[in-house]
Amino acid sequence: MSNGRHFTVANIASGGAFILICQLIYTHIYLQKKIQKKIRGFSHYRTAFTVLSKHEKAMEFLGLPLAVGEVDLVDRERNYIDERKSELRIPICGERDGGIMVVRAERDENGKNFETVQIELELDGVGDNIVIYDNGKWSGKYLPCYTDFVILGDVTMIATKKFPVSRCEYCSVLK
Repeated sequence: MSNGRHFTVANIASGGAFILICQLIYTHIYLQKKIQKKIRGFSHYRTAFTVLSKHEKAMEFLGLPLAVGEVDLVDRERNYIDERKSELRIPICGERDGGIMVVRAERDENGKNFETVQIELELDGVGDNIVIYDNGKWSGKYLPCYTDFVILGDVTMIATKKFPVSRCEYCSVLK
């Protein structure tokens, strides 16, 4: 009789542990998705895809349609947002090539919004990093800028506009 009770208590304990583990996994996934959604709402994230969609050579290298991955939240050295600066490494993949789009931003004069200062593509097939936008304001480590791939001009005007949820016509995963 004691074996039956012991077996029942063990079943209840293991069932409770299983439910607890499932709840922790669900909470972790929920929080990851919520943080990713918040990151996709940042102005410099949206601006990067607007600039990318207008950059003919970059789109030629990548190919359409684009699939956009999630920012690696564990890599805090290369994906961060602090009081002054932000750097996001966004995985992207097109029909022809894929890689990482590095979006660098700094706070504006008011200290409220981020202004996109540099967008760089690290494509797997090209071998070199391609800077597709640079306004010259990045105070971090600079990489050489290839002038034939650079969009010149100020993105501040683009960053203040509101964009639709899809961000650009090429980014099917961002909906």
